[in-house]
Amino acid sequence: MKGFGKEFNQKERKSNASSIKKVDYALGIHAKGDIKQAIIHYNQIIKSGIEDPRVYSALGFIALQNSEIEKAIKYNLKSIAINPKYAPGYSNLGTLFCQIGDYKQAEKYIREAIQINPIVSRSFLTLSEILSKQIELNKAEKEIRKAIHLEPNLKEAYYILSNILMGKEDYNEAEKVIKNLINISPKSPESYFQLHKIYSQAGKLGKAKDTLYKTIDLDSKFALAYDSLSRFNDCEKDLNFVNKLFSINSKELESNKDKVNILFAKSNILHRKKQYEESADLLIEANSLKLNIYNSTANQVINVSKDYLIKTLELNNKKKIEVEKAQECIFIVGMPRSGSTLIETILNANKKVIGMGERPLIEISLKKILSLKEGSKNNKSLEKLYLHERSKFVKSDHISTDKYLHNYIYLGYILNSIPYAKVIHCFRNPLDNILSIYKANFGEGIRFASSLKDCARVYINHMKVIKEYQKRFPSNIYSLNYDSLVTEPSIEIKQLIQWLNWEWDQIYLTPQNVNRNIKTASVVQVRSPINSNSVNGWERYQKMLKPAIDELERAHPTD
Repeated sequence: MKGFGKEFNQKERKSNASSIKKVDYALGIHAKGDIKQAIIHYNQIIKSGIEDPRVYSALGFIALQNSEIEKAIKYNLKSIAINPKYAPGYSNLGTLFCQIGDYKQAEKYIREAIQINPIVSRSFLTLSEILSKQIELNKAEKEIRKAIHLEPNLKEAYYILSNILMGKEDYNEAEKVIKNLINISPKSPESYFQLHKIYSQAGKLGKAKDTLYKTIDLDSKFALAYDSLSRFNDCEKDLNFVNKLFSINSKELESNKDKVNILFAKSNILHRKKQYEESADLLIEANSLKLNIYNSTANQVINVSKDYLIKTLELNNKKKIEVEKAQECIFIVGMPRSGSTLIETILNANKKVIGMGERPLIEISLKKILSLKEGSKNNKSLEKLYLHERSKFVKSDHISTDKYLHNYIYLGYILNSIPYAKVIHCFRNPLDNILSIYKANFGEGIRFASSLKDCARVYINHMKVIKEYQKRFPSNIYSLNYDSLVTEPSIEIKQLIQWLNWEWDQIYLTPQNVNRNIKTASVVQVRSPINSNSVNGWERYQKMLKPAIDELERAHPTD
């Protein structure tokens, strides 16, 4: 038996070297983009009994690309089971749990990755994104600055940092961050596009427009820049811009997202030129293509709203909870593009009002409540959690406006837990509303927007839900018709201010003069005086809107 240990170790080393070689070969194939062959090799490696965390991490990445999140999580959990010190596995899990909204688990795994390997800039980047999702902006800023310190040329980190600073409404610092990045990489169109976002939210529309032109100068096919420029007033009169836009053949673009953005931009220009039929054709093409990128979430939105309607009816029958000292919390709810930004701007004329925009503070607070078991020692009321989140942006003696539109879904929870809250429900002509949503080119957040039928279904459901909550809480909810607001602003605004029990001031009639920041797609419109230009605009698109009209008629056959 003499020398057995040495001989065994040599065999083990040879075996390990062979295993590593096989894994490296499979990873090489994967890196070249041959996914099918890579999967075959990964499965052969697993069947042969080789346990390498990189294999499971790679399979997890493939599953993620196929939107198989649960499978991706399973693979990455296996990778860290094989090697508890495998930092990429923890990092991947942090990203995956962030995607499904489990921020507690996401933060746990990414911090573990950082503890194992504290010099990977992307781990700090991911942690910053997780903290941002939880509206922990100061903490998020701290972590993203660590990423930049580790990797000063990491462009993505500068964009994330500037977004965090915009969230904190520190637009001067956000501008400095992007200008620093431009100094590092002066010919980056993405940096100028990010600068346009900063200027837009800060109300510097002239500068925003200039940086969009610079973006296109650097990249003549930067699709998002064309879409953004097409939403500025009088853009159709800039023949150089229009000619550049219409010289682009969307079918020749590689990215479906770029195709969508160019189609929306062309549609906007044709609308401004009053070529409504041609505009409609491009809108249909753009939204049909977009539905292939983002599946509609209409069923999910409708089902959740109905579910909460039932669950909160039970809360109404329970003993009322004790509440904190009343703080003036105003919730502005309704459909997207229903006039909510205009209403928030009007209210922000009051110097005591702080607009919190569309931050999902109720959603974050409610998730914490629903994740706790009944009777838990850590159990807190929704009111306490919400006021804690609110305190990050608003002092207790100030008035807050919360414009997260989906809050209509949670009104049962809100008004049971915060009985002193005031709710302004914005609504408008359903077809005008649906047309505006269909034209808006929203990102991932509003996934039903590209289906006219689904827009109508969500509109109908939201009206039913609001009516039910108005029966339960008649003194808390004020419904404001956008069409009436823009046609008779002096009457409607005075009635609203009276309902809020505020002192009247003429400044409420000129919201375009209010010095506040706007973070929504309505940024250009609300910088203009109140007007009724969009009222009955749906009539120009009646043929295109037929799927929505049919849905609305089915819901209200006698109307």
